Amino acid sequence: MSIRIKLLLIMGMLAATLLGVCWLTSTISRQQRQLTQEAMRRSHTLTADLIPLEQAINLMQVDVIQVQQFLTDASATHHTDGFDDAERYSRDFARQVVVIDRLLSNLAAGGGHDTAEVRSGIDRIAAGFAPYRDLGVHMAHSYIDSGIAAGNVYMERFDPVSDELFKKLDVQLKAVGDAVASGSAAAGASLDRVGLLTERLHRLMALFAAIGVVATLASLFLTTLLITRPLALLTRLMHRLAGGDEQIVLPARHARDEIGRMIAALSVFRASAIEVKRLASQQEIERGRGDAERVAALRGMADAIEAETVRALTMVDERSGVMALAADRMTASAARTGVSAESAATAALDARSSSGIMAAAAEDLSGSIREISVQVDRSTEVVRRAVLAGEETRETIARLDRKVAEIGIVADMIREIARKTNLLALNATIEAARAGAAGKGFAVVASEVKALAMQTATSTEEIGRHLGEVRLATTASVSAVARIGSSITEIDGIAHMIAGAVEKQGVITVAIAHKVAQTGIATGEMTSRVGELRQESEQNGLLANEVQHGTAALTAAVAELRQAVVRVVRTSANEVDRRLVPRYDVDLPCRLSLPGQSPFTARLVDLSIHGARVGSEHRLKKFTSGTLAIDGIPGSLPFQVHNLYAEAFGIDFDRTPALQASVQATLDRIKPRQIA
Repeated sequence: MSIRIKLLLIMGMLAATLLGVCWLTSTISRQQRQLTQEAMRRSHTLTADLIPLEQAINLMQVDVIQVQQFLTDASATHHTDGFDDAERYSRDFARQVVVIDRLLSNLAAGGGHDTAEVRSGIDRIAAGFAPYRDLGVHMAHSYIDSGIAAGNVYMERFDPVSDELFKKLDVQLKAVGDAVASGSAAAGASLDRVGLLTERLHRLMALFAAIGVVATLASLFLTTLLITRPLALLTRLMHRLAGGDEQIVLPARHARDEIGRMIAALSVFRASAIEVKRLASQQEIERGRGDAERVAALRGMADAIEAETVRALTMVDERSGVMALAADRMTASAARTGVSAESAATAALDARSSSGIMAAAAEDLSGSIREISVQVDRSTEVVRRAVLAGEETRETIARLDRKVAEIGIVADMIREIARKTNLLALNATIEAARAGAAGKGFAVVASEVKALAMQTATSTEEIGRHLGEVRLATTASVSAVARIGSSITEIDGIAHMIAGAVEKQGVITVAIAHKVAQTGIATGEMTSRVGELRQESEQNGLLANEVQHGTAALTAAVAELRQAVVRVVRTSANEVDRRLVPRYDVDLPCRLSLPGQSPFTARLVDLSIHGARVGSEHRLKKFTSGTLAIDGIPGSLPFQVHNLYAEAFGIDFDRTPALQASVQATLDRIKPRQIA
């Protein structure tokens, strides 16, 4: 499972928790809103219709009472003013009937109330009020016009009608009062249910807040367990591998995500480091062994030639007394040979010593012809061994050439590893881009890995170039050894010519001088070839040092790779510049002012036209608002805290053109270093 899928699962868990909270909150809020609307509707019905209806019926009752009162007073006092007052309250009664009719219509339209019975009762009261009033007016006129007896007749009829009318009004008042009480109780019940739902919502919010905290902690735990901890382990292993510890123990590669692929890549790096170290050690051993064998072969050959020549020339000196003239001539030849030997002594001390001994032994050459033949045969054997030593030297150099070829194979392997590492870094960059914001930190690491893979490829190319030079030098060494073998073969021919010259007694001295001269030339050539071989060997040593330098460059590249991974784990949350505007590294004093607090001083760590990072011992909360004063910027900059760090906090400025222009002018003035 890839890191992207793991992060998506963690985010999905948090999103599911958030969606559950939102759904339950929305459901309870919808019920609360419905109950609130119902309570408001009932309250509106009470205040706008039922209570005014009750008041209107009360006013109707007052109008009936007032009409009765004024007509009764007119009957008793025989004053006609009571008729006008009774008429006025009659008109008010009619107005109340209209108001009641309107209120009943509103109640009927709003639903929830049966107004038919009340309307029927009001209609009966309204229909009975006019006869009641007319009867009262007749009663008052009878008292005034016809006397008490006539008026009492109407009084007996007027009082029962009045009582009946009051009873009907009481019935309607009771019905409306009951409706008001019922509406008040229903509104109160709705408000009580709203309170219960509010309390339930608060409990659920507290519960889901706890669930959210647990889910967040679980997400942090899973992130640490599945991502952060493996990356920290890989970082420590890379540190140890870069320090030369090839005995690191890699974790099991059971995961198929990016961590598993990084473990696989680290395993390849470890195997490559072990193989490079082994090959370098083996190459050093082979080179030391070849140098020792070559030196031993050359010293053995020189010692053998010196010993055999001394023995031969000593015997010649003892047995060639009769050939004094030839000895004199050979002395001169030996001197010349000695001069040649002295010239060759600058390249090989053993060769110079051998030439001097040969010159001294030439004085006895005339008396030891047969011994010379024997020694020539022995010289032929020595030359043959020298040829064999040269062949062994050639084989040693050939083995060196094969080892160089093997190093070239290792260099090709490292180049292939660098190419695969580059592809791995490219894949990691693509996966980090797919992961979005969650893969930002990993994208930085992937880009660093890619850059170091390219450096590794460059170092590998340099190693390959040096290996090519080593192979060219090795080829030149083989050629030099071949020329040495040719020179030794010439020495063998010279020895055979000396054997033939023994048979010619008359020209032995000239022949010996000639052969000694040729031997000196051949020895000089051999010394020159040995010098060339030494130079080629030195050149091989220089090229091998360059190979070591290339290996050191590869080690340095691995060390840089280690440094790049450390630099990603500690910042996803922070390093490419993905900002809309540049951010600059500054160190400026500033002063912050917060509502309800005393101003305090701090220092700006970095600054941009959109915000800044402030280093301070004061601990602020996120979304805290205030103003910031910076030397060189007129006025104060409104800000809001958007992020918190260990000993600092990040703030956002109000993005007004004037404020951004002021900040940019300050940045242009101090010319700070832009942060990568």
